[in-house]
This record gives sequence, C-alpha cells and structure tokens, in this order.
Amino acid sequence: MKKFISDFLLKNLSILNCFHTILATIALLSVLPLYSQQKTTLAVLDLDAKGLEKTQSEILTNRLRSNAVSLGIYEIVERQKMQEILDEQEFQLSGCTTDACAVEVGQLLGVQKMITGSIGSIGKIYTVELRLLDIETGKIERSASYDFQGELEILLMEGMNNALLKLLGLLDMPTATAVSIYNKTGILILNSIPEGAEILIDGKPSGTTPSKIEKVPAGLRTVVLKKADYQQFTTFVSVLADKENSLSADLKSQYASANIVVNDPNAEIYLNNSLLGKGKWAETKVNPGNYILEVKHWRYLPHTENIQLAQNDSFQRTVELKPRLGSLALSVVPEDARLKINGEELQTWKNPNAIQIGEYQITARRPYHYPIKQNFTITENNSTEINLHLPDGSKDYQWTKTRRNRSSLATAGIWLLTGTSALISEFYYDKYCDGKTVADVKKYRNQTELFNNFAKGGLVIGIGFSGYSLYEFFHLIYLGSVLEVNK
Repeated sequence: MKKFISDFLLKNLSILNCFHTILATIALLSVLPLYSQQKTTLAVLDLDAKGLEKTQSEILTNRLRSNAVSLGIYEIVERQKMQEILDEQEFQLSGCTTDACAVEVGQLLGVQKMITGSIGSIGKIYTVELRLLDIETGKIERSASYDFQGELEILLMEGMNNALLKLLGLLDMPTATAVSIYNKTGILILNSIPEGAEILIDGKPSGTTPSKIEKVPAGLRTVVLKKADYQQFTTFVSVLADKENSLSADLKSQYASANIVVNDPNAEIYLNNSLLGKGKWAETKVNPGNYILEVKHWRYLPHTENIQLAQNDSFQRTVELKPRLGSLALSVVPEDARLKINGEELQTWKNPNAIQIGEYQITARRPYHYPIKQNFTITENNSTEINLHLPDGSKDYQWTKTRRNRSSLATAGIWLLTGTSALISEFYYDKYCDGKTVADVKKYRNQTELFNNFAKGGLVIGIGFSGYSLYEFFHLIYLGSVLEVNK
C-alpha cells in the first residue's frame, strides 16, 4: 500500500504542484502588503521522517519548499543549490536533526532563516512539526504543530500548505484536525457590501451575494468576489465540515471619487487640462492615477496642485481662490456722503482701498443732494482715481415745495369761486323763474347766464389747476426720495 501511495505521489507531483502554485499565488495577493520590503533568504531542510518512507518524506518536504516559493514572502534556496554548497563544504546533511545543526547549515548557506522539523505518522494520523529559526540569533522564531487525520494524498495537496501558512501566522486554525476532511462538506454563508457580487469558490462560479452555499468541500477554499466597478476580493476560507462558515466582505471601489468646490461659482475647474465644470464638480468614478488640478478665473490668481488618486480614495477639496488686486482712490464732496460699490456699503474711503479687479459701479448719496452713479474698472496692481461732487438739491426741493403749496392754494381758490358762481347762478335762475315783469325776467336771465358762465369757466380752470397740483404733489414726493430729505 505504501509503495502504491509513493508511486501515485511521484506520478502526479507536477500536477499537484501547479494546483498549489495557483493557491499560493492567491495567498500572496492577500498578504503582499505585509511583505513588500526586500525578501529574506530562507532554506528548508528535509523533514525528519518518523514512521514514513524516505521517499514520502522527500515528496512532502519538496511540497513544503514549493509552497514557500509560491508564497513569495521569502527568497528560497533551491534543494539542488543547497546540496552543491554543502558538498563544497564537505558537510553531510544526514543526521542533521537538531536546531543547532540547522543553524550551522544556515550559516554555511548564508541564509537568514531556516525551516526545519519532522513529519510522522501513527496509523491514519499524520503530524507535522515545523520550526522557523533565526540564523543570526540561533533562536526559534516561530513554531507550529499540524495534525491531520485522513489520506496521505490530502495531506500533500492541502495539509503541507496549511502547515506552512500556520507556521508563518497566515492561517488561524486548531492545532489538530480531529477528523478527516476528505469527502466532507460544510456550509458557506457569504455577504458583501454592496450586494450582488459574483462568487467563485476555487475558481467555480457559485452564485451572487448574499448567498448560503451548501455542500462546499471542507478544507482551505479560495473565495473570490467580483462586482463591476469594484476591486476583486480574494481570500482563503477554512471550511469546517458539517458547520456553517460565514464570510462578510466590504468591497472597495476600483475608482476614486472626487468632490471639488470653489469659492466663486464662475471659476473653471480643470483636471489634466480638461474642463470639468464651473464652481463645483463631483464624480464617483475617477480612474486612479496622478492628476494636475487647476482652478482658473480672470479675477483670481490661478490655483494649481498635483493630486494622486488611488482606488477607493475619496478626494475632497474646497478651493479658496486668492483675488487679483488693484486699488481705488476716492475724492468725495461733501465728505460725509454715503458710498456704495456694487450695492455694498463702503466703510472707509479716505485712504486708497485694495479692491479686486473687475467692473464696478459706485453710488454716492447725501440728504438734500443729488446722488451720483459712476462706473469704473479696477486693473491688477494699478490705482484708479475717482472724484465725485454731489450737486446741492436743497434749493430745488424748497422751490418745488413752494410751487406745490401755491398750486394747492390756487386750486382751492378756483374751486371755491366756481362753487360760489354756481350757487349765485342758481339763485338768479330762481328769480328768473319767479319774475313778474318783462324787465325783471330779462334782468335775472342775464344774471343767471353770467354766473353760469363763471361756473363753467371755473370748472375748466379748476380741473387744469387740480392736475397741476397733483403733479407738483407727486413731484415733491419723488424729489424728496431722490434727495433723501427724510434721512
């Protein structure tokens, strides 16, 4: 039986090595950030066989060494290279089973770390003891015990890699596997944020998240989650037989997001010379990379900065543009006039005022003076001089007020005379109607016609004067508001 197993392992070694190379490469992706510095040199001594044939021990040791190479964490010395160096030193590896001997071998090989240990079997239980030695100090840096109950083939395909990962602290699992995981399954519960990620278990499509997947082969499984616009999530999951095993993943966007706000809504925002918008720009799908951010407005100094966006970055920037400045020198008569520039009060003006370049309108006002409006332009690093002299409007206001009063009195007088003439005409009309002689009738008729004509004329004149009085009334109100007589 042992010969059959040995022949099987030898014939299928290349296929199994390929399979574990794939698994080890995926493992490297998940731990690479921890080992991005210069690699440490490491050699793997042949494991001391206890209860196993030498050929089986050599195959398992080769698998351990192959898995270490695939991880990419260390610079591994090849078995053949080791033998050549030791042969030159006339050093025999046979019988080198102690840590002190392993350290001596490491010094001869010129490596920094050594993996040594043993592998034994009792019935169907295989035990792997591994130690990681620091050659400089001669001390054991890490150690791990891995017990496996099952077929030797499964130990080769999965167990040796698990033992190595456990030694390096990359796999959290019990010291012993109490039962064989061969032909056993567990349940894998997968969730992701956001949901809807495609699931691949050992490269096989297995639905989308969230999902409860049954009959997943027990042991170390490779789980890959894929979703459009998100980075691929890859990890190892140790699936325990006949148990529910949960995994939740927070997927990271493969893009960066950006939100840029400028203090002037008309400022133009450029990214690598491409116009993105004015005032503000927000985007959730920005390709990672290096960019030149520029914000431009003719009234402001340009803003330029280099930014680097990585996947899943959230770039936030509030740009406060610095204005281009000129100066304004004012001369105003009278000096206590109130000034506004583009509708905003100017608190002080006797000294030159720093002001942003652009087009402006200045307004000067003072009670009983005509206001003045003047447009002007401020240019960068130049001084603009403006002289304002407010015309006095107090005499115009008083004369308009006098005209209004006179027209009001005249209008009232005309209406009074018109009314009186109408009453007298009515009085003579009654006399006319009661006349007893021809002379009285003729006399009263003439009187009636006379005062009636007076009333008609007064009506026409009164309407005209009334219109003029109303004009003077509203004209005075308008002039008072222009001259701000009530302020």
